[in-house]
Amino acid sequence: MQWVFILVGLSSIVGSILLGGAEPFLDLPSAVFVLVAGCGFAIAAHGVSAIRAAMAAAFRSSPIEDEDTDLHVIVLQTLRNSLCAAGAAGFLIGLVTMLARLSDPTQVGPAMAVAALTAFYALILSEVIVAPMIHRLRVRSEVRVESESISATGLEQ
Repeated sequence: MQWVFILVGLSSIVGSILLGGAEPFLDLPSAVFVLVAGCGFAIAAHGVSAIRAAMAAAFRSSPIEDEDTDLHVIVLQTLRNSLCAAGAAGFLIGLVTMLARLSDPTQVGPAMAVAALTAFYALILSEVIVAPMIHRLRVRSEVRVESESISATGLEQ
């Protein structure tokens, strides 16, 4: 059910963009920069298999051991932070490019767009995609711990 509302949220963002015209929001180099740099740093920290396992665990609904949950949360938090860092780096690159081209006003707007779009893409990836995955893992772990403690105390009837 959570993914339905994530899709509703994403649809509202995409719908708003489309109403104003999607072209200004499409910049492949910015998207590739954020995705490759963000994922690259996370892979450097944890490896491809750990990222893949954490993402699979977030989408799975079967129980996970607490130790595994903690590791998956750490891996996804690293991915989230790396995406944000890539967005910040892309923003600064765009800002430096913009400031370097202040003598030509026609170049200022596109450079500022690159700066803003890298931050936008990082925000969408980290906060709309990865953050709910982290939350889902944490909630599943808490529900499991609560049900185990209820069973252990004999309060379940």
